[in-house]
Amino acid sequence: MTFQKAISKWETYALHKLSPRTFQIYRRRLKELLSTIGDRELPLSKPEIAHAIGNIISSSVREQTIAAYQSLRKFLRDFSEIELPEVPDFIKPRTRKELPKPVSEEVFWKMLRIAKERAKEGFSWKLAAVILMGLAGLRASEALSVNQFNLEKDREGVIWIRVRGKGRKERRIPMPRNQYTEWLWENRQNVLPLGIHYQTLYQTIQSIGKKAGDLNVTPHRLRHTYGTMLSRRGIPIQIIQELMGHTSPVTTMGYIKVADKEKVMAVDKIEKG
Repeated sequence: MTFQKAISKWETYALHKLSPRTFQIYRRRLKELLSTIGDRELPLSKPEIAHAIGNIISSSVREQTIAAYQSLRKFLRDFSEIELPEVPDFIKPRTRKELPKPVSEEVFWKMLRIAKERAKEGFSWKLAAVILMGLAGLRASEALSVNQFNLEKDREGVIWIRVRGKGRKERRIPMPRNQYTEWLWENRQNVLPLGIHYQTLYQTIQSIGKKAGDLNVTPHRLRHTYGTMLSRRGIPIQIIQELMGHTSPVTTMGYIKVADKEKVMAVDKIEKG
């Protein structure tokens, strides 16, 4: 099997396994790797992989390329007898795992108020977007895929959202009962699906964030805000993990650490006797 044929087979498989945005990024990186190495018979050699990926200057692009290659490698290992070499450790970027950087609750609630005003001007989808990520913790890809049939209301008046996250795993998320989630329920037929692309979503969230007083709000940070708000209110890590759709509790622990940092700051304010 040639390298190009392997990528083609992987595309058919990964299209239904990865989120649309992740699939597009991985496919782009694999095509670039194909252009560098050339279309040749598999398997590749370890020096070839080290040379092709090691020469990528941008650490973020290199990380994406490694992730895409690992996905291809796993696919070929699981569905064929081809074993691609592992990526050498010495070419992997040394990145420091940073804690989540949530938007402050003050800014978040101000974003909701600003988006509510925009909804009155005919931009209801903007308010829906902020609600989905900030009050349900959805990933950008999940928010873009939600439609009116993903929402349901139980006898107690709790609104639930059903989404498919990473790995196509489905989860149900209860939303807090307030004026914003009630608005989403009442207007679900008109605002869902959002009907926009990721870039439009990103630019919109950033624009509303700036008006609310934060120059660097992103969809990802808005999702972090949801997780951090849960942690601040004493929600157990297992529940936060399930609500956020994290595969590993290690990821969820980031929100706990953010909350703990605030606790330390609060304790430090106690005057010494």
